Amino acid sequence: MQSSESPETVSDKLKFYRCKNGYLQSEIADYINVDRTTYIRYEENVLSVYPIDKITLLAKLYKVEVCDLLDDYNKFLYNDQGKQIKKLRKRLSLTQLEMAELLNVGHSTLKQWEYNKANMTQENYLKIKSYLD
Repeated sequence: MQSSESPETVSDKLKFYRCKNGYLQSEIADYINVDRTTYIRYEENVLSVYPIDKITLLAKLYKVEVCDLLDDYNKFLYNDQGKQIKKLRKRLSLTQLEMAELLNVGHSTLKQWEYNKANMTQENYLKIKSYLD
């Protein structure tokens, strides 16, 4: 892990808090009920979306807020992506169809995102990130 004081990726944050609290990867894997190899993937920046139930357990263990362990993309998903997408779409005065076309996705895909039935991809999140908030 880099010697940076404030890790930015979920992987780096998980590694930082684990080391800060003196845990082994195997102990954390047991605590969140996953194989050690699965947990290693969490710390190796292999995943783009992290299981929120596992992150919630880790936040409790480390006595931090869930969002302290998440990067911007995972915070977006955790903080109701559908509501945020709909709010942005309305602020831009776009219909679902127009926003879908803007993002180059199908109308049904955008609807799934707005109803939290599917996660917006990280690629599409990066397209709209500058318009959020």
